Amino acid sequence: PLSFQVSHLPAAIGEEAAKADLTVTPLRHVLSFKLGIEITAARETVSAETLPARAARELGCAAGAPCFRSDRVSTDAERRPIVYDRVFIPGDRFRITRQLHYDRSATA
Repeated sequence: PLSFQVSHLPAAIGEEAAKADLTVTPLRHVLSFKLGIEITAARETVSAETLPARAARELGCAAGAPCFRSDRVSTDAERRPIVYDRVFIPGDRFRITRQLHYDRSATA
C-alpha cells in the first residue's frame, strides 16, 4: 500500500459511512452520494516524521522509518468539520512537485 490512513467522523455520520465498502468506494463519494454531505474545503498540514508501529506494520515497513504525516480537516459548506484524516506515507513513496510562476511586476 502507498499509505496508511485513519479517518474520524462525527458518530452519526461515521455509523452510516461505515456501512459502505470503503475499500472500493472513496469516503468522499459515500458522503456525497449516500449521505448528501458535500465537502467544500479542507485544511491540510504535511510534516516529516517517523512511522509509528501500527502504520509501519500495515505498510510493511520498519517502525521508525522516515515518513510524511498528513493531518487534514475537511468541512462542509457551513464550515462544519466532517472528516479528520491522519495519513502516513513512507518517505520512499512520496514525491512533491511544485510549479512556480513569478510576477515580475509585483513588488515585495
